[in-house]
Amino acid sequence: MGNAEGERQVGSTNNTKANIRDGLNRLISVSPFTTIDFSAGYAYKNWSILGKLSNITVAFNYYIHENYSVNPIAPCSFMATLAYKFEKR
Repeated sequence: MGNAEGERQVGSTNNTKANIRDGLNRLISVSPFTTIDFSAGYAYKNWSILGKLSNITVAFNYYIHENYSVNPIAPCSFMATLAYKFEKR
C-alpha cells in the first residue's frame, strides 16, 4: 500500500484574506513525498499473526491541515499482532 502527496500550498485555505497579511503570503509550500507500507499475516488453527512495516521509504515530511496544524510523518516502524481465538464449548 502506498500514499503519494504532490507539492502543495497549505495553511488557512478557506480564507484568502487571512493568507495575505501586510502584503506577505502566509501559505506554506510543502515538497512532494511518497510513503510505502507492507502488511502480511498468517493464520494456523486458532493462532494468527499480523505484521506491518510502515514508511519503508523513510520519507521525511509533514501532513499540514487547516489553520497550520503540522504533524510529522512517523518514521519507518514495525508493528506485530499475535492473536489466539478461543473456541466456544
